Amino acid sequence: MILKSKIDIIGIQSTRAGYFYNFTEEFILLANLASWRPCLPAGRFAVKEKYRAKYKVNMKIFLNDKFIELRKFHPGKTLPGEQAIEYSPGKKLKKAYRAFESDDRQMKLVIWSGREDSSWEKDFLSLFKWVDAAGGLVKNEKGEMLFIFRLGKWDLPKGKMAGNESPEETAIREVMEETGLAEIRITGSLPSTFHIYAGKGKQILKQTRWFWMEAKSTQSLVPQTEEEISEVRWVGKEDLENVLANTYASIREMMVRSEK
Repeated sequence: MILKSKIDIIGIQSTRAGYFYNFTEEFILLANLASWRPCLPAGRFAVKEKYRAKYKVNMKIFLNDKFIELRKFHPGKTLPGEQAIEYSPGKKLKKAYRAFESDDRQMKLVIWSGREDSSWEKDFLSLFKWVDAAGGLVKNEKGEMLFIFRLGKWDLPKGKMAGNESPEETAIREVMEETGLAEIRITGSLPSTFHIYAGKGKQILKQTRWFWMEAKSTQSLVPQTEEEISEVRWVGKEDLENVLANTYASIREMMVRSEK
């Protein structure tokens, strides 16, 4: 894509089993080339926040390119590839998740309840082993951002919290370990992300707390190969499209929501 102006739109689309789903509404990312921070124009962001407030989206959880929303109240009409179910405790909830997980035609699952307490959300979350993690979106003095390449995908450095670490301490440690940077500093916070993955026979739900960071581009970059990281790269605006086309949906979502 050729960037025609200071702001350009990147749309993400996907096909699965002959089924077409347009991710543009969920994952629109605008690159502000002047300050090199992901942003949304005030109007679109207001629409998204109004949507969240109206339907009370409590949590958005990614499963690869699919996602699950926990929200209060029925979402209304669903589109092809989407499913909405009312919360039902016990085996029915687990069965609904398993069906969604295994069906490549289903890209969005909404689990809703009109209950005032949060016990139904905790019931869903109990299906998984919870893991806390933290990471950073690092920018240098040239306005470039730091990405790592791991297991065929561009990603951001992050990792699990250890011991009594704070999220900030974990984020700094993990960025240093995975990229080789020796000097970084946190400049702000970013939206957290939630994603599900399989680990040692268990379903893991990881919450990652993200932070804006700054570092000098003159520092050496060393990929942490024992974590299967093969490359660490400062990405300029001209390469953003290629990186975002091959990253995780949760990363795109975090960057969309990073500008408030």
